[in-house]
Amino acid sequence: MGGTSDQNWQLIRDSGCWVNVCPRSDPQYGLSEGIPALQGALDHGMRPGLSVDNETSYSTDMFMEMRVAFFFQRGVRRNRQFKGEPPATIPAPIKVQDMLEFATVSGAGNAGLLHKVGTLTPGAWADLLVLNQDPLKDIRNTRQIASVWIAGNAVTR
Repeated sequence: MGGTSDQNWQLIRDSGCWVNVCPRSDPQYGLSEGIPALQGALDHGMRPGLSVDNETSYSTDMFMEMRVAFFFQRGVRRNRQFKGEPPATIPAPIKVQDMLEFATVSGAGNAGLLHKVGTLTPGAWADLLVLNQDPLKDIRNTRQIASVWIAGNAVTR
């Protein structure tokens, strides 16, 4: 796979930098190879964050970003299998838990805010949204909000 060289990935990793992936941006704007760098980061031992890149081009729907990243990773994995690459180079499929980590913990790390946000731990400025329905089954379910907490405080709706 093209894109960033192994040497550059190694430099990024060794410097302690966080990697951010905007799943719809590279395909939208035809950047690099047109594939988000999620698998590249994973291949080089980094847990990337997810974000949106351009609110004027598409919505700031993090559920959509997670879904797109999830499917791209599956496509990259399948492409490596199809090309007959050695089994040791075929990445394991990522899980929903990975996507949630990338959108929360790693995203907070990218912003330099991991000490304040990104986890549900005592003292964190946790914002939490509880949905009544599964947003992975139907995007309209993201509108079925049951409860909201901002900075650890319940918000009355």
